[in-house]
Amino acid sequence: MSDTRIKLFAPADLIPGLPDDVVLNCILPRLSWTSFPSLLGVSKSWNAVFTSRRIANIRRVSPGFQESLLAVIHKSRSRPCDELPDEICRCPWIMDINLAVSIYDPVLCVWEELPPIPSIPHGAPMFARCVCVDGELFVLGGCNPENWEPVQDVYRMDLASGLRKWEKCAGMNTARANFACTCYAGKIFVAGGHGRDSLVLATAELYDVQTDKWSPLPDLNIPRSECLGAVLNNQVHIVGGYTSTLVDDFPVQVEPVLDPHSTYCISSMEALDKHCTQWASTTSTGIPLQSFTVASGQLCPLTDGAMHKFNSVTTGKTGTDGMLISHFENEEDDDGTYLALAAVSVNQDIYAITRDSRSCYGSGFSFCKGTKAKSCAQGTGEVTWQSIECPFEIVELAPSCCSVSL
Repeated sequence: MSDTRIKLFAPADLIPGLPDDVVLNCILPRLSWTSFPSLLGVSKSWNAVFTSRRIANIRRVSPGFQESLLAVIHKSRSRPCDELPDEICRCPWIMDINLAVSIYDPVLCVWEELPPIPSIPHGAPMFARCVCVDGELFVLGGCNPENWEPVQDVYRMDLASGLRKWEKCAGMNTARANFACTCYAGKIFVAGGHGRDSLVLATAELYDVQTDKWSPLPDLNIPRSECLGAVLNNQVHIVGGYTSTLVDDFPVQVEPVLDPHSTYCISSMEALDKHCTQWASTTSTGIPLQSFTVASGQLCPLTDGAMHKFNSVTTGKTGTDGMLISHFENEEDDDGTYLALAAVSVNQDIYAITRDSRSCYGSGFSFCKGTKAKSCAQGTGEVTWQSIECPFEIVELAPSCCSVSL
């Protein structure tokens, strides 16, 4: 068995008595991503394998070996005061917003908290967005916890290797937080959000992962904050969000809008054309979009305690063809309504960061799993929701999650 794509690690065998190409192609790709760091010390040959992207490259051509994980930004659970700068430890309120990024393995039901981003004393920015492209996890934008000012910073961790190391990338052209973010064709698209001086943004930009460069995109037709990004019908869409008014004299200074039924909640979407030259208005969902995911090619909003699906997204058309496919309830409490703040589709399931609507602001958060969600979006089966145990606290300052394929 030979594979010219794989460079063999001579002179030491990866596993004595077995050909290296057998080990590389048949054994090592089966090991869980969570075990990669511990495998670095097995030998120099193993270290060379697991500090490179070789396992990821093999998995890419052998889909049966791929792992489907998810990343979540949350309140840190592992940073005691003696590990933090003195100026932070003197302020309990600032200590209370130390954030982190964790990876969840749905098969093993295991969480791993990643190291804090080195240049951020609080571990991760507030109201940032995370997205994964080709095994690399990116954390973009957000607010500086010390002054609540939006930032342009972008950080990357190569999850395909055993090294858990953050690198700083080229910053966005515009500082933004609570913005739409999605990836398509190996590139990251960001749009909207709120900028400095509380301005609601219409600006959009594109990041090329290979060249580490940002390029401007056309402005959105409507400035949006707390909007969401998705890829539907091979087009990037910016969905929902809030604005301060529907007139054309933007940008506009606004205060945060907390009521999802506000006059300023946007139920429409905008689609970027394939040449990246303009945004076209698309079908209005007819409901406020607090969160959604894409399952089986369908837009599935999660709002007001329910999950819906929309069978089509038509440019220039208004109205809705959405239908209710699931009530979004906690399995242990049928009386509460749970609002989804962020959601992601992984394999056949949907995972959502939720908040009990009866709880006071800043509390009542949980992490939930909706099983058989994709088959339900296709018109068969029923979604069953259950709580996922988390070894950390989810807070309003970090409602972001994304799927990770390795």
